[in-house]
Amino acid sequence: MENNHTGRFIKFFWLFSMLFFMLILFFSYAYLRETSVGIHFNEYSQPDQFISRDIYFYIGLAVFIISNLIWYLFNTVINTFSKKAVNIQPASIFHRENVHRLIDWFNGFSFLSNVFFMVILILIGIMNNSADLRITHYGWMIYFSLGLLFVWVLVLGYLLIKPYKPELETI
Repeated sequence: MENNHTGRFIKFFWLFSMLFFMLILFFSYAYLRETSVGIHFNEYSQPDQFISRDIYFYIGLAVFIISNLIWYLFNTVINTFSKKAVNIQPASIFHRENVHRLIDWFNGFSFLSNVFFMVILILIGIMNNSADLRITHYGWMIYFSLGLLFVWVLVLGYLLIKPYKPELETI
């Protein structure tokens, strides 16, 4: 089996996104102006539903831990399954190379999920910050991160339709 450079690249970004998520969570928590955080805003951009700062922090931490733990456990189970699987045809989705492609996909999805959660934290922080920051300047980030997730789901469809086929060796 050849080195999986793409997988290492994707896994690096997943791990980097976990660190960056934690930094954004701590930063947004530290710079919240009050003990309560507005989570819903009316048409005048005034908060009308609140949660405490601590609840905001722990919800962000829980979402982060649960989502990344799910991806990690899935990768571990699939990787273990692929190592124990023998005599599986290369065109099968359960062939070792196809499984590695799926693991890479899930690592990428986890990275993009972390990016989406970071964008949400950034936007909540901006909306609750005492500085005069306009959310309209940053609203595009949520659409961009959702678009990346959508494109990544389309990539999964491609991977499932077009399984790995070993190339013929040339002499």
